[in-house]
Amino acid sequence: SGLRRHDAKYKTLELLENLELLEARDREIGKYSEGMKQRIGIAAALIHEPELLILDEPTSNLDPIGRAKIIKDIKELSKKISVFVSSHILSEIEQMCEIVTMINKGKIVLTDTIKNIKKMHSIKSGGNIVILDTNSNEKIIQQLKSKDFITNIWMDENDNKIYMIPKDIESLQKSIPKIIIDNNVILREFHQTETSLQDIFIEIMENEVNIK
Repeated sequence: SGLRRHDAKYKTLELLENLELLEARDREIGKYSEGMKQRIGIAAALIHEPELLILDEPTSNLDPIGRAKIIKDIKELSKKISVFVSSHILSEIEQMCEIVTMINKGKIVLTDTIKNIKKMHSIKSGGNIVILDTNSNEKIIQQLKSKDFITNIWMDENDNKIYMIPKDIESLQKSIPKIIIDNNVILREFHQTETSLQDIFIEIMENEVNIK
């Protein structure tokens, strides 16, 4: 193994404790759950203290609790070493990773931080939509229509909520409290929608197909 017996034993116990497997150390691995087997695999890969850990679909075949534990472990590991994760479950990639690389048929089409990818997508698509709901939406929409920090604003026919595409989200956020107070209305909802990494990935892949 390259480690002295004493060092190997100490390191093994340390890894088992960090991965919440210490109490099950005397149990046969065949009786482990799928999540525990995944964590044992991670422990085995970490025994020699690598600088880079490569994981392929680390949450596959796991129940929600097992997935959550693996994601938590990977996030903790990424604070100490570089972790490369290959996965098709992009909602989990958002939780585990800071930088992503999107590949289509063996070709890299995008590499950047998730934060930058979402920011650039927001700019290209005209901005994320902000939803506002009060007990007097008709009065509030009249107040907001004249604001130069809003690109577009409308009231949805189905839920009667106000939908906006802001030019400057910070100015909008600063103005809403004053408008609510000045008009003596009750704020029910105010939040900005965010496109998921999966939606962005699908859009990029569809654009790749259309280009060809």
